[in-house]
Order: sequence, then C-alpha cells, then structure tokens
Amino acid sequence: MKIGSMLDEQAKPTELRGFLDKIYNTSGKQENLDEFSDDEIVARSATTCAAACPCATP
Repeated sequence: MKIGSMLDEQAKPTELRGFLDKIYNTSGKQENLDEFSDDEIVARSATTCAAACPCATP
C-alpha cells in the first residue's frame, strides 16, 4: 500500500527506488535495481507493487 500511496503522490523515481531497495535488499537475495531506468522503476512499481510487493519465500 505504501508504494501505491507514493505513486498517487507522484513520488520521484529516486524515492521509489530507495523504498524498493529497503524492501528487496535488506535481507535475502539482493536485487540489482540499478539495471532499471527511472521509467521502468515507476512502471514496474505501478503494475506489480502498487497493492503488494511480490517476494519469494524459502
């Protein structure tokens, strides 16, 4: 829900990238978010993470 709110508030891509980094890179397998452009970060956030972030479980 936080990402959905950030998108509604038109957060900057760097803010989204920072929040996604906290979600995906604080533990477990690291994700290289730098391989995505700012436009891709916004688009992927809107399509896959607005309601909930997909995370694999062991």
